[in-house]
Amino acid sequence: MQTIQMPLKSPATRHNSSTMWAIIEHWEGRDSCRVDNTQQYLFIMLFKVGLETLVLTLFRRNLYTFFMNVFSYSLVLVDVALFLAITMVWFLGPGQSPVSVCFVLAHGSDMYAAVPLPVLILGLLNYLFELGNRTCHGSLHSGLQNVFLTLVVWAMACLWSFHSTNIDMIEIEYKAGKYARVCKMQDSTLMSFFFVGISMAICFVLLPFYSKLPMWLREANRANSSATLKSDLYFSKTLFNGQKSDEKHTLVVETGQEVPPLYVSLMLCFTVTWIPFIVISCLCTVMELVVPSYITVNMLWVECANSLLMGIVFWLKSDNLGPYMDLSDDFNQWKIYWNLSRGPKPAAYQDELSNAVFSLSGDPLLHV
Repeated sequence: MQTIQMPLKSPATRHNSSTMWAIIEHWEGRDSCRVDNTQQYLFIMLFKVGLETLVLTLFRRNLYTFFMNVFSYSLVLVDVALFLAITMVWFLGPGQSPVSVCFVLAHGSDMYAAVPLPVLILGLLNYLFELGNRTCHGSLHSGLQNVFLTLVVWAMACLWSFHSTNIDMIEIEYKAGKYARVCKMQDSTLMSFFFVGISMAICFVLLPFYSKLPMWLREANRANSSATLKSDLYFSKTLFNGQKSDEKHTLVVETGQEVPPLYVSLMLCFTVTWIPFIVISCLCTVMELVVPSYITVNMLWVECANSLLMGIVFWLKSDNLGPYMDLSDDFNQWKIYWNLSRGPKPAAYQDELSNAVFSLSGDPLLHV
């Protein structure tokens, strides 16, 4: 095997903008024992699978409702498969295992790197066509379609992986008398553009209103902590009585308090929820921290992307459908921030809300 002299400062070092080297084993001197790092990768995947299982347990959603729901479950299944493959290599040992840990990690990183772009495109199209469409929402045809699209995404990722993956390990001398066998890994360039682009969009939308953001946040928090059931019941009653969504907007009265535009209000909702995750991801990109794609493509990214797509479609469709679409998002309070952009309500409106709450005997239970 060819030995290459190469400086190595960490267990994984970047080769170019989209590849890196993962240390499979290392040793000192030609005759010393080699230290296998397979167990470390096994613990990393175990930690990832545990976190994603926890997320699915805490935020259970209808499995087949939308494409992003199906893909989130499939991601956990693929993570479990990758974890089991690494476990098999570790248990059998490098000599008896049919594949090497380099084979598993290299193919896995290439697969995960190919997934984000089609997921974002298909998720956006799925929400545009099906969100608010009661005829196809939750139907068997829609569920089968989402499962089929998910299988197509993973099949294309597998084909791309077997076409482009290099599983040859290289022996390097990273210090005098210290050697390692490394395997080329792949990160997702799109993930870097995703988080940097979102950060720029947040700054572009919210910075012009920076002086009013604390006031709007206080209003949103107050509305979130109050009895929002009254508002839900009133608007539900309005919708089921056949009034158009534009007519209920006339209940808003103008006061001296400025209200945010709808796009600003929804961006504020998204930012409040996801800014810690976005900042950490951007710092990893700016500081060039080496993270392979099988780690960066995770449930948190799927939920963040789902919230972004949901916010975009909610902004596009809220004028026609109002805030009472069945939203596939467990993290953001879109309806509260939608009401925030409509402004304060008059006292007569509050009386009507109270009547909607305490006089349900003459209305169908469907309102509840």
